[in-house]
Amino acid sequence: MHFVLLLPRLRGEAQQASMCVYSRTHLIWHSFSHRHAQALRDRASSLVNTPRRAPEISSLECVASPSVIRAVLMEWFELYHPACPIMHRATLLSRLDADDALHDIGFFCLVTSVVCSTIGNLRHAGQQRYPEITLEKCEDALERVDFFNTAKASMSLERCTTLYHMSYSHYFHSGMDDPTSFRYMQEATSIMRWIIAYELRHMTDFKAIQLTKRTFWLVWSYNWCLQIPSFGLGTRLT
Repeated sequence: MHFVLLLPRLRGEAQQASMCVYSRTHLIWHSFSHRHAQALRDRASSLVNTPRRAPEISSLECVASPSVIRAVLMEWFELYHPACPIMHRATLLSRLDADDALHDIGFFCLVTSVVCSTIGNLRHAGQQRYPEITLEKCEDALERVDFFNTAKASMSLERCTTLYHMSYSHYFHSGMDDPTSFRYMQEATSIMRWIIAYELRHMTDFKAIQLTKRTFWLVWSYNWCLQIPSFGLGTRLT
């Protein structure tokens, strides 16, 4: 009987205790959520307000002297351009003379990659004539200007050509099964697929169209040699 009489009272006390626990839990969670949200806002504010270091544009002298750079480029045009006509000689040399590499990261990377692949293609003769140019030195130069940051990379023919040359630089250095060579060429392939699919139809400059087609067939032939049938864009340029 006494228990039955006390039951409503016990229920009321249990309900009050439950509400007290809920209130304290809610306050603790609200306080934690507020601090966590504030920490996230502070972190986001610091990321936005902290200036990011812009890529450093280097002189080609970090690769070799101007006279050596020009000599290597001339060897490329004399020896390899007939079989690999993916750059316009007069345009490239005029930009080189105008020191475009000092303020154009893309051109700096392109020249560096051509020099690197030429030395690799010359094998021992290149090492003897131009001992100051090495694959590691050229890659360090590209790393300095943030070339390998694909998140910020453009889908341009210039970048595609640079990757093509760097891929072959690794191929000459370590063989076709070199994973870095393969990775660079596959990025070049992706860029070329995008250009053919979305950019070629809008091109009006005859020189740009011809260089795009020539680069396409060189990249395609590389993938064909590796027996990668998924490239599958040859019919668009016939």
